[in-house]
Amino acid sequence: MSDDNVSGNKSAGTSAVKASEQKSTASSGTPASTSSSASAGQKPQQGQKPQQGQKPQQPVQKAAPPVPPVSVSKTPAAPVSKTPAPDKKAPEPQKTAAAQTPPPAAPRTPAAGSASRPAQRPMPRGPKLIPGASVAGGRYRLLAPHGGTRGLQFWEALDVKLDREVALTFVDADQRGDDDSQSGPQAVLSRTLRLGRINSPGLARVLDVVRGSSGGIVVAEWTPGRSLREMAETTPSPIGAARAIRALAAAAEAAHRTGGALSIDHPDRVRISINGDAVLAFPATLADADSTSDVRGLGAMLYSLITARWPLAEPSAGPVGGLLPAGRGADGNIVEPRVVRPEVPFDISAVAVRALQSESGIRTAATVQHILDQASVVNDKTEMIPALRLGHREQGASGHALNDPEAIEAEKKKSTRMLAALTALGVFTVIVLILLVVWVASFLSGGSNDTPLSEQSFGLTTEATAPENNSPAPAPAAATVPVAASAVTVFSPQGTPDQPATAKNAIDGNPATAWSSDSYFQPFPSLKNGVGLMVSLADAANLKNVAITSDSPGTVVEIRSAPSANTSLDQTKEIGSGVLKNGVTDIPVTSDGSGQYVLVWITQLSTESGQNQTSISEIAFTAAK
Repeated sequence: MSDDNVSGNKSAGTSAVKASEQKSTASSGTPASTSSSASAGQKPQQGQKPQQGQKPQQPVQKAAPPVPPVSVSKTPAAPVSKTPAPDKKAPEPQKTAAAQTPPPAAPRTPAAGSASRPAQRPMPRGPKLIPGASVAGGRYRLLAPHGGTRGLQFWEALDVKLDREVALTFVDADQRGDDDSQSGPQAVLSRTLRLGRINSPGLARVLDVVRGSSGGIVVAEWTPGRSLREMAETTPSPIGAARAIRALAAAAEAAHRTGGALSIDHPDRVRISINGDAVLAFPATLADADSTSDVRGLGAMLYSLITARWPLAEPSAGPVGGLLPAGRGADGNIVEPRVVRPEVPFDISAVAVRALQSESGIRTAATVQHILDQASVVNDKTEMIPALRLGHREQGASGHALNDPEAIEAEKKKSTRMLAALTALGVFTVIVLILLVVWVASFLSGGSNDTPLSEQSFGLTTEATAPENNSPAPAPAAATVPVAASAVTVFSPQGTPDQPATAKNAIDGNPATAWSSDSYFQPFPSLKNGVGLMVSLADAANLKNVAITSDSPGTVVEIRSAPSANTSLDQTKEIGSGVLKNGVTDIPVTSDGSGQYVLVWITQLSTESGQNQTSISEIAFTAAK
């Protein structure tokens, strides 16, 4: 079969298809172009041959128009029969675009009830902070976490560029996007950046602030040492704790002078350096930080360091920074540190508790620093070892020393002074001898006085004349009797009582036993207006004298009558006063009538031992018959 016959059959088949399409279009209303496009890609059916004399023509491809998004039922394609291969194969017609492009899928209909579901809350967009991760463009590599609070996360990291450890405080690490001008992350970063001007051992120096799209990072110097919780678990000495917190108080005072604050609000922020200073290792000043909250935080840090308990948490709350909540008494107030640890001095215990109370009178960090300075001054007294100079030998050392020019010069000066003193003494002795010789010579030469020697006056003695006593004879003393004491308690209206277990020693009749007050670093009334002993007499009596045996001279006491053993200082009345001496001191009293309760009130402690402390061995009472 020739190519012309094949081409003729193709044309005849195409004409027949077009005619059938026009008929179906007229009956169904479907455009003919759509059907033509669909049939253009079909092969000629079996038995059709091209007419003779016609050349094979390439089929014209037509672009398929867009199909509307409706469901189209697919009709099965007509089966194509294979024709026997001619001598020369005719080119196979190309598939049109309509045949190649699948129909678009119908739009999905949402399931019933899906529109009523609430939109899911967006997850935090912040990076996942894990040890070994790199932050700030790879500048810092995270090493270990150190807790966090209120949107802050604290990390120890390595500065890859400078090869040093740094402290990183992530501000809004979850990037929740708080754009508030005062409490937002950018405001926190700006306030913290101003702390870089402060140079204090109690504050880690701010090196840089890295700002992000929402949050940021505060980069500070790393503080080697231990966390506050780790140090508190070692039960440090109260003096050491006071010395540590005074460094943090000095940093807070420096920040307050510039109008800023430190945000001392969580134990994870503070570390104890290798020098023993409490350091704000992770600085980030939040919106609610001010001088009052910092003073409260100083008291909380001192309390935690001594007792290993966190006082700013409710008793029912869980651990804060690894520290359990502090215990509370029956009145609901925080238990004082010296109740937990009796060896804590009163000053340190008082400043820890009063700094936590806004109405306590401690309102500035400078006051906290001053009191802690006084409390830690005892620990600063250290004996210094004298330096050895060239040629100087220690006592008991053997061998010869090189000549020390300074020692030789000092020895010469000492010899010169000794020689001058001996010369002056010799001259004085000579003058005295000369005067003595002259007096003896004049005495022996005498005169023509015939008066017996016993009656002569040589000017060595004077006649004694008895003074006239015109004062009336003293009135006989009123008869008095001793009054026994039945009970005694420590009277301390401000703070816990001083040594209450030994109060009975003041009335036991044994001078070898004594009651002593606490040792105070500051005199009354800096932290306390006084302390005393409330004595209950066996019977009501009209007192005339109170005898106090004490070895604390300089103590100022007041003798006061009281209506009962449990009373306030305002309800007592002063009936006598005096200053104690070493031994027995008698204090006369004048009472309006008989009374059974007597308060020995100490308003000024003795400083005989170098500290503010008073000891009383015995108290005895006498009354009129």
